[in-house]
Amino acid sequence: MNQATVDLAPLHDVLTSLSPRGRTQLLPALHHAQALYGWLPESVLRAVSDALRVPLADVHGVVEFYTMFYNAPMGRTVIRVCEDPACALAGGGAVARAVVEAMGLEHGQTSGDGALAYEHVPCLGMCEHAPCALHGERPAGDLTPERVPAFLAGTLPEPTPRVYGEPRLTLGRVGRVDPSSLDDYLAHGGYETLPLALAQTPEAVIERLKQSNIKGRGGAMFPLGAKWAYTRAAPGEPAEKHIVANA
Repeated sequence: MNQATVDLAPLHDVLTSLSPRGRTQLLPALHHAQALYGWLPESVLRAVSDALRVPLADVHGVVEFYTMFYNAPMGRTVIRVCEDPACALAGGGAVARAVVEAMGLEHGQTSGDGALAYEHVPCLGMCEHAPCALHGERPAGDLTPERVPAFLAGTLPEPTPRVYGEPRLTLGRVGRVDPSSLDDYLAHGGYETLPLALAQTPEAVIERLKQSNIKGRGGAMFPLGAKWAYTRAAPGEPAEKHIVANA
């Protein structure tokens, strides 16, 4: 399918149903479109942009950010092997080599008949089953080179989530504390460390954070101590600075 032969009629009903909710339906619209066409031609992206009233540049930005959206023709079935640390440490490299050898395709390549494509990808969210992979939409875990033929044939049983480890948060005060009362919070030890922090200089607090090695949980794992240091050193008077916390 090239740009000139894209039939937008199958997409029309989907976009009509999603359009009242506008930008919030951008990801669902793109998923529907890719399921229909196998990739996201420019004319499809323009149709999505018009229907949801989202700037075309923003639509392109989303497509280019997520690795499983494609703005060029792709194989009808994509074999994806995870290359993130958990899988790599569990032998993912050997699994990937076995897949490449069995398929005769390198990363980013598509078979001549357009039936299959291969790529290695970031985390697939199945670290407890590392090494893991996807056969189209079908997940596979605990892979070894010996299990690759069954994986490529689509006959491996799908993995089920494994729950392990202990909770890291204690919820012992649930039902005992009024969550809307600061006085109740203080009565149960709230803000005990605040005076300790206020007794130190800002630089000492930041240094303590650096030593703690606390990292952000937004995906980039950026060190919190470094973030606070950069923020404090930003130009401008204190009264001109604002900190916005996503809580």
